[in-house]
Amino acid sequence: NTAVLAIENDIGKKIADAIYGSYASVGTDYKTTGAFSASTMNTIIGHVKAANSVDTVQIWGTSTALANVTDASAFGYSDREKEAANGVGYWGQFRGNALFELPQAHVAQSTTFAVSDNQLIILPAGEKIVKVVFEGDTFVDQTAGTNRADLQMDFTMIRRVGVAAITVPEGRYGFWKFV
Repeated sequence: NTAVLAIENDIGKKIADAIYGSYASVGTDYKTTGAFSASTMNTIIGHVKAANSVDTVQIWGTSTALANVTDASAFGYSDREKEAANGVGYWGQFRGNALFELPQAHVAQSTTFAVSDNQLIILPAGEKIVKVVFEGDTFVDQTAGTNRADLQMDFTMIRRVGVAAITVPEGRYGFWKFV
């Protein structure tokens, strides 16, 4: 079970690195840096919708990043919405587009967060922007443990994995980086 969790953690880190690493290749109309602005978010959402011919987008980020998304000045929030936001730490929607929380994780053997707390990803609903490829079989090497002082067996698992974000300069998805 520990080996499976370690592999999942490594693949998750590679996925996060691929997504956040694609920021530079996303077109300028599809990304922004700075404090949250409802009108700028609406513009990015409009570009993503138009480029992908969709009616809604999904806004993804950690709970910390999603907490920046607010639109109270335009519509206000009901007591029920305030109660729901208080329960999860962010509003559930922005102008009809759902917000989704990315689970946070630590980089292996540290307390550094693996998923950025200062970025949002704006995706067409149902779009898959990351491809993960497994090549070949898993290689497992087991040692007898006689070379260790505690006589425990060692396992080495090796599997080739490729991860890439699908990017095109004008379209597919948007980004928001908070400073």
